Amino acid sequence: MTPIESLACLCLFILSVYIVWKPPSMYIRGTTNAAPYARGLPVVGGTLSLALQGADFIHTCRKRYGDIVRVSLGGQGMTYLFGPDAMKLFFSASDDQIGFRPATEHFTGRVFGLPSHLFFPHHTALLQGLRAQLTHAQLPLHGHALLSSMQLESDRILTSSGKADLMCSIKDTLFPAAVKSIFGAAFLQCHGIAQLQKAFFAFEEGFELAASPVPHLFQPSFCKARQTLLQAFRVSWAAGHFGDTVVGLLLQEVPELHGIAPHVLLALLWASLANTIPATFWALAFLLLPDNQEHKQQILLVLQSMPAQASHACLADARAQQQTSPDGRLPAAIGSSEAVAVGTATAAPGFDAATHAKVAEAKGPATSEAAAPALDTLSTPPDARGPYSNDGLVTQACDRSSLLAGCVAEAVRVRAPGVAVRMATCDLAMPLAPGQCVHISKGDMLAVSPYESHHDPRFFQPHPARYDPTRGGLRCPGSSLHEVPGISGIAGLVFGGGRYRCPGRFFAEMEVALTVAFFLTHFEMQLVSCQDSDGYHGSPQALDSTKQHKPMGSAFPESGDPHGLLPRAETRRQVGIRWPKAPCEVTCKRVQ
Repeated sequence: MTPIESLACLCLFILSVYIVWKPPSMYIRGTTNAAPYARGLPVVGGTLSLALQGADFIHTCRKRYGDIVRVSLGGQGMTYLFGPDAMKLFFSASDDQIGFRPATEHFTGRVFGLPSHLFFPHHTALLQGLRAQLTHAQLPLHGHALLSSMQLESDRILTSSGKADLMCSIKDTLFPAAVKSIFGAAFLQCHGIAQLQKAFFAFEEGFELAASPVPHLFQPSFCKARQTLLQAFRVSWAAGHFGDTVVGLLLQEVPELHGIAPHVLLALLWASLANTIPATFWALAFLLLPDNQEHKQQILLVLQSMPAQASHACLADARAQQQTSPDGRLPAAIGSSEAVAVGTATAAPGFDAATHAKVAEAKGPATSEAAAPALDTLSTPPDARGPYSNDGLVTQACDRSSLLAGCVAEAVRVRAPGVAVRMATCDLAMPLAPGQCVHISKGDMLAVSPYESHHDPRFFQPHPARYDPTRGGLRCPGSSLHEVPGISGIAGLVFGGGRYRCPGRFFAEMEVALTVAFFLTHFEMQLVSCQDSDGYHGSPQALDSTKQHKPMGSAFPESGDPHGLLPRAETRRQVGIRWPKAPCEVTCKRVQ
């Protein structure tokens, strides 16, 4: 994004909040229960600083003011929470204390065209339906469908020069596979991969600016892309293309949303791809770094040792469950999701029970969070090329205790979103330190920064800016923050926590891990060059023995990439996993 576009995007946190909600009274300096107030410039407050500096500005505020700081954004106060007790309240408080809907309904209306009065009364039912459709037990079924689709798209990755842009390769592979898996082949065939893919990434690029009060009249690319996608969903919804797909079954469970189905489907499309694609990029890119070759080789050795029969039992059990289900559909859950996870892990050759216990303790108990495609149309795909079996790849991708899963979790941890927002729905005493609280007024906007917190040594020890897929999960001595459902693992706050945590988390983790495994086993890839917007050029061949650190960003200069071999992450953007700021060129050769 250009500086002008970045500045406009900040309206997401400024003008929209200011217009929709009347600014609450400002804290009075010097009061004992008031949050430190970073006022910034007159009228605009910290708007320009946040627009131009992004994560660096948030980092500076925390270092200067402490664990709770109030930032003025165009007249509206936004209170950032960095302390463990305040963050726990943020994620675990009931809606009559801290609400999700009032903080987000304006944005969902602006971006997806979802009327608040029609959508949010059924939001909880939608989340519950997604968790029922995407159970952990059905991940192998989805995995085989995804892998089969990716293998069909693999020729799009190769070029005559033998070089490729890593992000483009991931887009060309993952987009059609994910859309086919979740929305069905009929939808994809009706509208074509190229048209849908082009429209989606134009929509995604304009997402933050579109959420702001900047008139959509000045955002023609976004408006055209949204109209293309909405029209595609209208046509396919009317034609019955979604049938027994994940989204089709979901909307069958919430008939109240049928009147706005195309808009709901657009939101589901964005939610299913906007984070998994950059997450896949970073997970794969980190494994291509010279410093992480040991992790890469260990993953390949495990994948090579997996027998072809590894996940056949899972497929057979799922088919049996479907046959015994009264309506022929899969049950919401098959036994304990934690038991399913442990069973999958222990079936893997070379499984280390001590390692699994350590990782499971760090990540916390699994919860049912990931719908399977119709089993009568799903067959086991042919084996992958070379010594790697499809069953082995799928089994490892579904194993949340594997090194592969750890690499995915660590990649998204160090490239976490910039903000999660809520609104205080009553006056609150926000905990700051033992015996100390800060007054929060009803109507105040509240924010947590996963990116900032993931680089805080209180939560991830040691060396939070270092890429280490074997580290433990989020912990803070003396705090029970890790008890909030969904945040105790290596990925920390990436998928949210509490009632509003990502309902498709397990599916997304499997999807990213499987795509990484697909690229590692089907192609030989090596970093060639990484040219960022500031003109730094690095390559593995230029890496010398002194290992001088090259800057990735000023707040966390060594975050996952101490030698600066990868593109910088776009830290000015606040929503979602960080996208790279520049292309990342790799040599690419198919494994014979």
